[in-house]
Amino acid sequence: MQRITELCGSQFGTSLVYLALVDGNQLPGLEMDSEAIVKGDSKSMSIAAASILAKVTRDRIMPEIDKVYPQYG
Repeated sequence: MQRITELCGSQFGTSLVYLALVDGNQLPGLEMDSEAIVKGDSKSMSIAAASILAKVTRDRIMPEIDKVYPQYG
C-alpha cells in the first residue's frame, strides 16, 4: 500500500492521495492520513473497486506463480 501511494506521487509530480481508506480494523502505518473501515468494501465504492482490481490482478498472476511453485497448488 505504501508503494502505490509513493508511485502516485512520483508519476504525477505531487501526491494525489490525500486520505487512504483501508478495508479492515487496523491501519498499515502509512505516511499519510488514513482511515480503517470495517467491512469497507460494502461501505465504500472506492474500497470495493480496489478490492476487485486486486483480486483480478492476483488471479491473472497466479498461473505464472503456479508454474514456479507447483507444490502450493
